Order: sequence, then C-alpha cells, then structure tokens
Amino acid sequence: YGPTEKENWRGSMSYPRELKMLPDGRLALYPVEELEKVIQKGKIYENMVINITQRDFEVPKSGAYRLKLSGNLRKNTAGILEIGLKAYEDKATVIRVDFWKGMVSLDRRKADAGSKGNTIHEFNRECGDFSLTVLVDRSSVEFFVNEGDACMTCTVFPEKEKQCLWMRTKGGEFACDRVSVEEIIL
Repeated sequence: YGPTEKENWRGSMSYPRELKMLPDGRLALYPVEELEKVIQKGKIYENMVINITQRDFEVPKSGAYRLKLSGNLRKNTAGILEIGLKAYEDKATVIRVDFWKGMVSLDRRKADAGSKGNTIHEFNRECGDFSLTVLVDRSSVEFFVNEGDACMTCTVFPEKEKQCLWMRTKGGEFACDRVSVEEIIL
C-alpha cells in the first residue's frame, strides 16, 4: 500500500464532494463547486479524436491537475478507452472505460511498487453523452463519470517525480468534444 502501510499513517485522500440525487433515485458524488477556485486554466483541446495510437499530454510540473473530457457515445466507435495517469516507463495507474459493457475500472496493478488491485464499477452508457473528470495530486487519483454516476478514489505512490498522462483506445475511435488539463493549485 505504499507509505500508508509502511509508515503506519492514514489520511484524507479526496477533495470535498457533494451528494446529489439522480433522476433514477441513486446517489451521485461530485467535487464541490468551490474546487474551481483552485483550478488554474490550462490546455484545452476541442474536437479531439483518440485512437489506438497513444496520445501523450503535458501535465503541470506540480503533478496536481484536473483532466476533463467529454464526448457523445453515438459518435464513438471505440470499445475501450484507456487513460494512463502518473505514468513513467512501464508504470501507470490506468482508468479503463468499457463502452460496450458500461463498465469503468481503476487499475493499480502497474501503478507503483506497492499498489495492487483493479476496481470495477458500472456506469450509465444509455445517456448518449459521456463525461469524465479526473483529479490527480501527489499521491491520489479520483475520478467521476457522468457528473458522479460512478466515482473511484485511490492512493498511488510513484517512484519518479516526472510523470505523464496518456490516452488511447483498444480499437476504434473516441471523438472527444473537449479535453482539458488544468493545474490544481494546492
């Protein structure tokens, strides 16, 4: 588990969230609006197509950032979208979105020397639109699908300070209406 196990400490690892009721009666979690106050505008890409060729994105030197992407599932020909976070050499924390099955996973099996596990959650793929918000800081990754329809949080302790962000599909194309990478000022 990285330093939390080795150094016998625990702490809060998530940004403040708000609860809201979805139309189908389920609860959703999403970061509070006040988070916008610590977001520094960054790189925005419009009408970007992600395919099987890995596309690398520049991340802030601080390593704390928010990734947001959105697209229409009706335009999507990709079965699976993969997003590598805190990536270096052959290591990465991977968010895997399976559009066919309506499943999203957070895979830490190759994240660092001590992390383990692959957590899977369903999301509503029938809504037509897809959005993903990812919050990354020095030792945590959290993400929210479709404004909180699904969310996950984990700790990650990469051994290298310089880390990158990448995206690719496992066949087909995912047409993003918008992708943004913005620094979180901590």
